[in-house]
Amino acid sequence: MESGNTITIPNVVRTACHTKLIQMYQSYCREVEFQPLGISSLFEILEACAASKRTSLQGLDNIAAEGSEGYDNLNNLVEDLHSMNVINSEESKELTNSITSSKLYMKTDYKLHVQEENQCATHCRTWLLSDPKNLAFQSICNHHHLFKCEKCQLFTDMCDKIRQVNNSPTTSEELKEEFNKDLDDSIIKIENWGAHIVRTINQDSWRLERLGSLLQGQGIIVMDWAMKFLPQRFREKQTDWFGQRGKHWHVTVLIYVDTDNNICHRTYTHVLDAVRQDWFAVVSLLEHTLMAIKQQLPDIKEISLRSDNAGCYHCGHLWLALPGVGSRTG
Repeated sequence: MESGNTITIPNVVRTACHTKLIQMYQSYCREVEFQPLGISSLFEILEACAASKRTSLQGLDNIAAEGSEGYDNLNNLVEDLHSMNVINSEESKELTNSITSSKLYMKTDYKLHVQEENQCATHCRTWLLSDPKNLAFQSICNHHHLFKCEKCQLFTDMCDKIRQVNNSPTTSEELKEEFNKDLDDSIIKIENWGAHIVRTINQDSWRLERLGSLLQGQGIIVMDWAMKFLPQRFREKQTDWFGQRGKHWHVTVLIYVDTDNNICHRTYTHVLDAVRQDWFAVVSLLEHTLMAIKQQLPDIKEISLRSDNAGCYHCGHLWLALPGVGSRTG
């Protein structure tokens, strides 16, 4: 920077091109009433912080990957209907463009439109996260949902159009059943993707709120199982290569505020030869980590836990064991 300060740019995954990123940023600035930099300056920033391309995509988010696959399946359905002369070229092109627009919206702008309270039902986080059947998991909105989003409605209209065309008299009953099954599966995958985005935004809002209110003596623990590490010898025989099981890694990151009110991180990694990645292993590793934190940072008295939705973290056995862990670690 001109002041001499150095800003570290994190290595993040970009899912949009430079022009789309700038459009999304400007839209966000208008919503929060913030004056952004000029377009040329934003392009220079993105050019200086160029993202590296991934040539091998591995370990992708399951729900996001299935949602993208759902859109691909819709494209295949439209191509099949066109090849069978159920729809003409113009209708096929229109549906294909709608599928592409809906997929692009889901990947980019949708996450910017979702808010805690919004008069559009598909953008209202309070309404979307409420259980329609269980009153204990419902929240009452302080507004009416009077508006509809054209981009969200595009997906519904597009699927209705495909179903209507598929149920035409020119299609055999066997193909109707097969196509409707593929269509229903694709819709479920895409809707699950949208629900996953809403949950991610809701959890991230808690993270930002918790970090903003973090005080001395408090900490946040983020924990997860990392990918298995496959040990490798310099000269590896076949007996050492075949049948490798790998070593299990469990990574725990502690976020806390030091005496100078600076946010600090401390990472604890457990490496195990053979272990079942279940709730008992998580409780044991968590208790060991809390004991280490107690010795190294005795001023920390309160810990908040954060993890993904894996079964080893979100289960009744783990929740029932936490009071005992807290009493033993102080």
